Amino acid sequence: QAGKFRPLAVTSLERSSALPNVPTVAQSVPGYEAGSFLGIAGPAGMPGAIVERVNREVRRVLALPDVSRRFAEWGGTPSPGSPEEMRHHVEGEIAKWKRLVEATWVAGLYQGTGRIPLPEKKVKIPIFGIYLAWN
Repeated sequence: QAGKFRPLAVTSLERSSALPNVPTVAQSVPGYEAGSFLGIAGPAGMPGAIVERVNREVRRVLALPDVSRRFAEWGGTPSPGSPEEMRHHVEGEIAKWKRLVEATWVAGLYQGTGRIPLPEKKVKIPIFGIYLAWN
C-alpha cells in the first residue's frame, strides 16, 4: 500500500482480498497453487463432543466483524468448516506435495536415499475443522 514494493503475483487460485489488483500465478500457469494454512487439531482420543464444541466456538469467533476485518488486512481468509472438511483438506495437501516431491529432485536430497520417509501407519488426531489460508 505504501508503494515500496511491487508484488508480481499471489500463489492462491483466487486473487487476494488484501491485494485485489495483483494477479494469481494460476492466471499464467493454470492450476498452480501454493498457499499456506493454519489448522487447529487436538490430541488423539479427544471426545467428539469436545471437538464439535471447539469447532463451534472458533467458528463463532471467526465470524466476528473485527476478526474478519483483521484477517483480511493480513491477507488471510478464514475458512471455517467441519472436522471432516479439514481432514479432507489436510489429506489433499499431503497428497499434492508428496507427488511434487517424489516427481522432482527434492526426493533425492533426503540422505541420498532417493525416497521420502513417510510414517508406516496413519496417525489419527481429531481435527476441529478450522483453517486459515494466507495468499
